[in-house]
Amino acid sequence: MLSLLSNPRYTGHQVWNKQSKSERLLDVHNVGLGTRTVLRWNPDEKWVYSQQAAHPAIMSAADFRAAQTTQGATVLVDVNDVALGYTTKLRWNDKDQWVVSDNLVHDPLVSDEDFEHVQRLLEVKGRRAVVRRPRTTGRVYPLRSRLHCGLCNRRMQGSWNNDQPYYRCTFASEYAMANHVEHPKSVYLREADVLPVLDDWLAKLFDPVRREATIRLLAESQQQDDRDDAKRQGAEEKIAECDTKLARYRAALEAGTDAATVAEWIREVQADRALAEAQLAERKDAPNHLGEDETAAHLDTLGDVSTVFRQADRKAITELYAGLDLRLTYHPVERKVRAEANLNSHDM
Repeated sequence: MLSLLSNPRYTGHQVWNKQSKSERLLDVHNVGLGTRTVLRWNPDEKWVYSQQAAHPAIMSAADFRAAQTTQGATVLVDVNDVALGYTTKLRWNDKDQWVVSDNLVHDPLVSDEDFEHVQRLLEVKGRRAVVRRPRTTGRVYPLRSRLHCGLCNRRMQGSWNNDQPYYRCTFASEYAMANHVEHPKSVYLREADVLPVLDDWLAKLFDPVRREATIRLLAESQQQDDRDDAKRQGAEEKIAECDTKLARYRAALEAGTDAATVAEWIREVQADRALAEAQLAERKDAPNHLGEDETAAHLDTLGDVSTVFRQADRKAITELYAGLDLRLTYHPVERKVRAEANLNSHDM
């Protein structure tokens, strides 16, 4: 009955333009996740009815409109523009508000017990967490997560077009209106227009005039700070604390404490100890830090830095950009890219 009352075709007329298709970002803060196609219901005033009846009517148009008013709820067409008015939407009521007839009106296809059992299964399935795996690509985009759109300040995503890499920022019109941003539907930037200029700019850091200052910054950026020592000390103290607890729990077990309870305690402490050991191993496996002389020696073995940039493979150049904590912002109106590099980054 609900489907009858919500479908205008049962008034006897053919109806078009009830829905429209649009692309929605999976995450407006990370356009790299891409988009998904969504069907949206158009407002009733945009529906197109046939002038002549297409088939015998099951209900009158007046009854249909009355059903929408009584069974539905009015919601704003656009929460950011209340002047657009309201549209009627059908909502599902809670099951405790349903009214079931006392007597059967037709032969049942399933029993009440089977129906309730299926509802419980569906309810459990609906609560199950759905984990979306990010889409992967075999192509390497050196500026991924580094290049931002100057209009909306979001990361631009890699896109392969015409057999070459591009970076794009797609911004749905409704997001632009809601955030009061003047943004085209899509902004594209060809990678070949950026990387050569960017690499030449980075190579200038190793010019004879800037070489000494750059080496000093590179050496300083690799020095361990007090935070690393504090984390290492904290991990060691956590391991010692876990060992003390384990010894105490084993003594309690020998003294006759419930074995199941002690086993649960031990499992929790062992998990904490394993986490602390992993954190400590991460600190111990950190690469050796180079001084200024060693850094200069490594640069001498590389030769011309500009040539190294041009000949490096895409994976290596991606790691280099990450080590420099590089950030680029593309301003499509001026067609300019602003680049920033942080030689003091501790991620190098």
